[in-house]
Amino acid sequence: MSITGYRTRQRERRKKILQFSGIGLVIFLAGYGLGTVTHSQTFTAIDGQTPVPCLTLAIIPADVLPKPKQVTLNVLNGSKRMGIAGIAGEIFTSRGFTVASVGNFDDYEVSATAEIHYGPAGAKAAQLAAAYFADAVLKQDDRAGATVDVIVGQKFDNVASNADAHRELLRPSASPSGPGC
Repeated sequence: MSITGYRTRQRERRKKILQFSGIGLVIFLAGYGLGTVTHSQTFTAIDGQTPVPCLTLAIIPADVLPKPKQVTLNVLNGSKRMGIAGIAGEIFTSRGFTVASVGNFDDYEVSATAEIHYGPAGAKAAQLAAAYFADAVLKQDDRAGATVDVIVGQKFDNVASNADAHRELLRPSASPSGPGC
């Protein structure tokens, strides 16, 4: 057996292996693509239960929230640090908010940067105020008016600029969608 005959057979085998691998890959991709296109998911409620809503990304547009000049805040100190409610109140005033009062929050110590307390009428104003803090905690209560209480806590160090808060409000956030999404 000659060396050239051996090399020729070896090349022929490699060609066949590559051809069969290519054909197998094409068949796999065609089947996968066809299965993906024709496959549809259906969700059926079990024992009359409603399906759990999916989570989708939603953007909270800053355009639907009130402007700072339309929001009235009470700024309260929820920490043991003296004077931070006054500092935060001055910053909020310089950002265009109406600060109705500045005082102390004596119910408990706030460990976060801030807690935002609001009633149903002040939900959008509370979202706006929360955008001015890195980790504000929103807490809805049963108050009737739209005034929002901003309780600055132990981790408070500053209030974000209007531009930074606006950028934060344009970030996508998880929002529950309806059933069967």
